[in-house]
Amino acid sequence: MIDSVASNSLNEPGRLQRPRRGQGGWSSWLPGLQILRHYDVAWLRHDIAAGLVLTTMLVPVGIAYAVASGVPGIYGLYATMAGCPPSSYF
Repeated sequence: MIDSVASNSLNEPGRLQRPRRGQGGWSSWLPGLQILRHYDVAWLRHDIAAGLVLTTMLVPVGIAYAVASGVPGIYGLYATMAGCPPSSYF
C-alpha cells in the first residue's frame, strides 16, 4: 500500500525528480537548471503573474528597510534586485 502511494506521488504532473546520488555537477548545486530543462510553456503565464506579485511586495519592503536602517532607499531597491535572481536558481 505504501509503495503504491509513493510511486504515484512521483508521477504527478509538474513534479520533478531530484538527481540520485552520484549524479553531481551543476544540477546538484543549482536545481533551477533542471527545472529549466523540463519547463512547460503553459506555466509561463502563472510564473509571470507570480513574479509581478512578488515584485510589488518586495520592492517597497526593501526600500522601507533601507530607510528604517538609516541608508538611502535606493540601496534597498538595489538589494532587492540583487537578491531575487540568484534565489530563483536555488
